Amino acid sequence: MKVMLSTTPMNTSGSAFNLGPRPVRPSTGMVYLASMLGKQEKLGFGSKVADVMLEEPNLGGMRFLSRVEKFAPDIFGFTPYEFNLEKSKELCALVKAASPGTLVFVGGPLATLVPQYVGEFVHADAVFRGEADFTFRKAVEHLKGGGRLEDMDVEGVLPMKGGKPVETAGSKIIPRITQAQYRMIEPDISLLAAVTMNVGYDKMDFAFSRGCPSKPICSFCQISPVAGNKSLETGMIIRILKQLAQIPGIKSMIFGDAMFGNGKEGAIRLMREIKREGISFEYGFSAEWSVDMLLKAGEKGKREVDLEMLNLMSLVPIRGELGLESLSESQLAKFNKGRHTYDEVKRVLSSLRKYGIFSTGGIFLFGFDSTCSDVIETIERAFDIAYGLGKERSFEVAYELGAAPFSIADHHSPFIGTGEYAKYMEAMEKETVEAMCARVLMGKFHMIEKTGDINYPFFLKESFPLHDMLLQRALIERIQMDVKLALKGKSYPSLGLFMDEGAGNEAHLLKTLLAIRKVARAEDYPQSGDVLAKANRALESICKNDNVLMLAMDIEMETSGNY
Repeated sequence: MKVMLSTTPMNTSGSAFNLGPRPVRPSTGMVYLASMLGKQEKLGFGSKVADVMLEEPNLGGMRFLSRVEKFAPDIFGFTPYEFNLEKSKELCALVKAASPGTLVFVGGPLATLVPQYVGEFVHADAVFRGEADFTFRKAVEHLKGGGRLEDMDVEGVLPMKGGKPVETAGSKIIPRITQAQYRMIEPDISLLAAVTMNVGYDKMDFAFSRGCPSKPICSFCQISPVAGNKSLETGMIIRILKQLAQIPGIKSMIFGDAMFGNGKEGAIRLMREIKREGISFEYGFSAEWSVDMLLKAGEKGKREVDLEMLNLMSLVPIRGELGLESLSESQLAKFNKGRHTYDEVKRVLSSLRKYGIFSTGGIFLFGFDSTCSDVIETIERAFDIAYGLGKERSFEVAYELGAAPFSIADHHSPFIGTGEYAKYMEAMEKETVEAMCARVLMGKFHMIEKTGDINYPFFLKESFPLHDMLLQRALIERIQMDVKLALKGKSYPSLGLFMDEGAGNEAHLLKTLLAIRKVARAEDYPQSGDVLAKANRALESICKNDNVLMLAMDIEMETSGNY
């Protein structure tokens, strides 16, 4: 029995497999699945059940497909997500064309929550729900023993036959493993060494925990509700890090955990051990941090920066991404993430800069219930931070706020199973103006799927559709400032709310404005006249450029006047 496990296709524009070399980082989940097919003495598995290879599909089609054809796996497995479902379907088709006898298995958060839809959409042969460390091995053992796919009755596994699900007693179960089981699994790092040699990774990404320790769970998080929270012991993390540091070609180490060290105490303990053991990488370490991890204990809003933490970070050295999500305390409360204040954020960023610790601020999210003031407050405060740290008050500063670059763009979509998804669904049922805008705008861009069947719940897919397209009041208000800057390719706050990275994507901008104008004309609500006037002014300003005017006319023709 031969098994190939792959990272997810990440090239989400054009074809996922002919954009040239673009390796992503290895998947810890696939390492664990692969390792569970080998010997696991602590768990009572004394022999391996398959030959396993880790693979990387994001390097160009011919290379990847030739490796699939040569290895001819009995099983090919990977994780599809909301943002790359179309590419996942393409990946399945290409694998089956290169190796016709191969079964394609998929899993992950989306597959856990809507297994039937995912299985049918990507044309998989089986869908694995929940944590599949043990169930994947059971499935492989079943097939290796001569069992038929459609007769497979394993917890959390939904077999597919003829493109349709074969429900079993176990397929409705969502398996979870315990922390004790998680800590007994021995990840086979030699698999990572082999794929690194074949692919040429220079960054290693490994998660030493699952889920997040934060309570309550953030309303935009999909992982913790599915997997809960569990972490490895510090000693085992150190042992794995030493093995990873020995892999030739790896220059930096990225902790793939939702929160480094699974919290402050674990982070301090781990950094001390890394320093004591002398573990290092050429370009150091990076990890994800919460703001409150870098603060001393005390009353929220009055806490000082924990300089011991920063000193340890600078000695390791380790940098990373601060989980800000918003600079509006009102918005953070709506996300169940009101664990720090704006003043505390400023103190942390200023101290990180003084200690020479490079830290990114990640992305800002705006949920369905975001208000105009939530959006504006975050944008203005982002500029205030940069201005306070001596940066020029300019649009380019969105990429460099003091020590911390930020992206104003909101790439957040309401994943199934999250609090934000529940808000979205409730609003859609009430048929609010914002909900109607969502259907018009995002439906036009082929980003929405909506059916009445419980197995196919409404959700967003492809390109991380942006909540802020719904916030037409904030959107138009920011567009008024000066839309022409976007056409020069500059980062611009208002456009960043609904355009990828705020780059001058004229077609996306025009489609959005034209759709907003249609909504404003069609709906009788108090702001309709004002919104229509502002949309018209924005369009008039943009279309002074002849090329953009022609593009607008083309869009009108393509949509047969639908805008």
